[in-house]
Amino acid sequence: MENLFFNNSIYEFSFLSVDYLKNINTKLLIHDSRKISDFEI
Repeated sequence: MENLFFNNSIYEFSFLSVDYLKNINTKLLIHDSRKISDFEI
C-alpha cells in the first residue's frame, strides 16, 4: 500500500512539474513575441 501511494505522489509531482514548465514556456514565448513586435515597430 505504501509503495502504491509513493508512486502516486511521484506521478502527481511530475505532472505538476510539467504544468509548471509549460506555464514558464508560455510566458517566455509571450515575452519573446512582445520583444519581436517592439523591434519591428
